[in-house]
Amino acid sequence: MIITLTPNPAVDQTMWIDRLHLGLRNRYWKSDLDPAGKGVNVSRMAHRLGWPTMAFGFLGGEMGTLVERALEAEGVPHHFVRVPGQTRINVMIIDEASGEETNLHGPGPLAPRERQATLMRMIQPWLRAARVLVLAGSLPPGMPQDAYAALIRQARAAGVRTILNTAGEPLRLGVQAAPDVVKANVDEIEELLGRPLPDVAAAVRGAQELMAQGVGAVFMAVGPQGTLAVQGGRAWWALPPEVPQRSRVGAGDSLVAGLAVALARGDDIVAGLRLGAAAGAATVLTPGTSLGSAEQVTALMPQVQVHEITGQAPPAAAVAQPAPAPPSEGRMPALLFAAEEGLPERLRYLLERGVLPRRLEPRKRAVLPRERLRYGMDIDGTITRAPRHFKRLIDALLDAGDHVYIVTGRLERDRPETEALLSSLGIQYNELLMRPNNWRRSIADYKVHAVRERGLHLLMDDDPRNCWAVIRRTEALAGQMLPIPETAEARHNP
Repeated sequence: MIITLTPNPAVDQTMWIDRLHLGLRNRYWKSDLDPAGKGVNVSRMAHRLGWPTMAFGFLGGEMGTLVERALEAEGVPHHFVRVPGQTRINVMIIDEASGEETNLHGPGPLAPRERQATLMRMIQPWLRAARVLVLAGSLPPGMPQDAYAALIRQARAAGVRTILNTAGEPLRLGVQAAPDVVKANVDEIEELLGRPLPDVAAAVRGAQELMAQGVGAVFMAVGPQGTLAVQGGRAWWALPPEVPQRSRVGAGDSLVAGLAVALARGDDIVAGLRLGAAAGAATVLTPGTSLGSAEQVTALMPQVQVHEITGQAPPAAAVAQPAPAPPSEGRMPALLFAAEEGLPERLRYLLERGVLPRRLEPRKRAVLPRERLRYGMDIDGTITRAPRHFKRLIDALLDAGDHVYIVTGRLERDRPETEALLSSLGIQYNELLMRPNNWRRSIADYKVHAVRERGLHLLMDDDPRNCWAVIRRTEALAGQMLPIPETAEARHNP
């Protein structure tokens, strides 16, 4: 049996609209509600794969009842402890015109101490019948950060293998309890270790650091590019099947479900990678927040490639080669080239060919037919030295029907002055993104955050550190703008 614990589950609501208009009334034409939360999704997928499972967690209010009823409709066994308040709702709005997904996530209800004790007592008898315990997702308000660590130790004493899939402080403390498997995304491992993992060798070394603390194996997800697995002194790379991406919600949870089923069956790490990658790809094929089916997983299994990469680079199929640049491009100022030669067409060419300068970078976001491209434009420095060139570039992008987001390192408190500056120069844009006043990390971290949050295809920035951070850590491209001082002719002929 596979036991899952989801202390902070959710109801995922997906809404499809023709076009999202901010600040106006919008009507959606379709809406789905699905039970959610990392562990809940693991149990749902494990059940579809035919393995006995039991889902545990906290639920509250009418939304909690909805989760229970949905799991009952799917036939997924569960035991939840009721808490005051409402189970959180995660909303995903899909803009059919642009293909953009907007996500809104809630914090979850408070879990009182006596309800936590009830849940822990409820889990204990089931550990005797379990083979695998999956601890997944965030912790709700009121729950101690070492809750997962305590359960890992209890499971080990009962002879139950554990998979930890969380982030932040619960991950740090959980690693110290030595789970059998840690599954996390690259950026979550980077945050845990306090340093970037720019290539495969660095990622393997990072995984080995976790194993030196007692972790049995590390699975590091790199989005659609694949999954790195490290166990002992060996490493493997799993390449998922090439499938149309309809949604990525729940894909990582489905991968964990495949790993859990393989562990429960006593399979080796290669079998777990293959089953997990197929389950994740099946969910990517499924629109909204639904999960893939067992039939899809079975069909995709033969298409998954698993390669041992101990002491070597990942397989060539995992890393696309950069498209050759035109001979003259390297000599032209990037800003003028973009404005005069048509950046939208060039970017589409690069995206279609695939540009991955480094290993372990996420595969660059694909461009769908007639999709509007989303550009992030930095204004710190460039706008003061070449405002007319900058306006020409913005106008060219907007005339092509694409979206332009101004992404600046300036703080939110400077918004009125920044908006006034853009207005005085006649610069149009879709949205102005500024650093929150309480932002404590670097400007490069904020640029990465903004690119991910808005799903940008390209960031143009005059600071190469920001460009490099975006290329390494997101699915977007990045280009350094060269702010060429304007000539007298340019000033008189904008």
